[in-house]
Amino acid sequence: MALPILLIAQVSASLTSLAGIIAMIMTFAATRGLSRDSFRSLIFKSGLFLIISVIGVTAMSAYHITAGMGLVMATELLENLWYFFMFLALIFSLYFSYTVVRFGKPFVRK
Repeated sequence: MALPILLIAQVSASLTSLAGIIAMIMTFAATRGLSRDSFRSLIFKSGLFLIISVIGVTAMSAYHITAGMGLVMATELLENLWYFFMFLALIFSLYFSYTVVRFGKPFVRK
């Protein structure tokens, strides 16, 4: 029963990494065409959030792949990287949320 679950985790983690890489590429391609203002900075920060998240998800993918091979040291290292980058993404998302709220304040009518 554990083997099919591990295979599903490996495939879904790999597809998630691939989707994240494509989203990163599209975000930075869209950022290049914008003029240098606060909106471009906002989109660029979302790209940084994607980079941090995709590194964490890719570490998760590698963790699930190496878990089936019995590589204990590599699995432990990848697990720690996975947790570190997901925690870093959480912290950065708090900062990014604050930036988005601050960006929208001049447009609100009182």
